[in-house]
Amino acid sequence: MLKTLALTAALLLALSGCAMTSPASQTAASPSGSDITLAVVNARVWTGDPRRPWADAIAVSGERIAAVGSGAEIRKITTAKTRVIDAAGKMLVPGFIDSHVHFVDGGFRLSSVQLRNSKTPAEFIARIKAYAATVPPGTWLTGGDWDHTVWG
Repeated sequence: MLKTLALTAALLLALSGCAMTSPASQTAASPSGSDITLAVVNARVWTGDPRRPWADAIAVSGERIAAVGSGAEIRKITTAKTRVIDAAGKMLVPGFIDSHVHFVDGGFRLSSVQLRNSKTPAEFIARIKAYAATVPPGTWLTGGDWDHTVWG
């Protein structure tokens, strides 16, 4: 369970560095079909927009996401020149930015004591003690990534 949670959290952390170039609420009707170079349909598209977190398809124009919507909406704006990919229900996380996260390390950091924004040595120690109380005796405590320069 903890391993799954850590991997999921690491994936979400990685995704936070990805940027969609158009809002997920944009309808598929706005871009010109002749501009659409790629369409991915039959997908589970994570949009990153809390108002509409999931969609079925995206349309891409060059290097930009032009529209997010249902498969029917996206197919309406494609042309014979548009490359259409059927994702067969697979998950798609739009983004053209490499956030460069080392997933294993990122996952372990999310399941370890968080020290990065500790403001004092006392808070640093208190966080370690509090975290140690949540794990079985003898468990290795891992972590790091603290910044002593914020201690004043």
